[in-house]
Amino acid sequence: MTKIDKKIFLRSFAVRPNGSLNFLLGAGASVQANIPTAGTLIWQFKRKLYCEANNVREEKFKDLESERNRSTIQSYFELKGGLPKLSSSDEYSFYFEKCYPNSIDRKAFIQRIVQGKNPSIGHKCLGVLFDTQKVNHIWTTNFDELIESGIKSINNASNFETISEDNKHQLDNLNKLQRVNELPRRKRTGYQKAYAQG
Repeated sequence: MTKIDKKIFLRSFAVRPNGSLNFLLGAGASVQANIPTAGTLIWQFKRKLYCEANNVREEKFKDLESERNRSTIQSYFELKGGLPKLSSSDEYSFYFEKCYPNSIDRKAFIQRIVQGKNPSIGHKCLGVLFDTQKVNHIWTTNFDELIESGIKSINNASNFETISEDNKHQLDNLNKLQRVNELPRRKRTGYQKAYAQG
């Protein structure tokens, strides 16, 4: 991926016509709104499984940033064998499904995480860019709806459409509306795939 110097980007952004830039938001874009990253959730799932298997209270491993705690938990799973390697791409969906085998429980887990969350200042700033039509398309891999909430917090009457796996057939009927484009992501391939099968 090519990195652009911030000053160069700002100069370029200032002279570009409205709608000529797209934004791609991925993991971490909603952290400021207190939505945990997939990496954080993986450690929460592992902690829950480890503590239940070893009859230990989760409180003992409350600090999941602690290398000591992570090492203890990870060693347990590595000794079991046949599980995804640390930081592998399938680790998230594996431990999510292992922790919550029932699809209804996985759905409830995700709903609990996103419920009541408000857009961060970053979501609202993006909402301003969207409302002024400086940006017409936002692409995201996130499972929450904070981008949409950020846009609506700036202009509740804002007219845009959200394109996802569920309604991508609408792309055949192109119109002039601005779009939030949901890429195949954790919502579909990890978070919700895990409960869509139930």
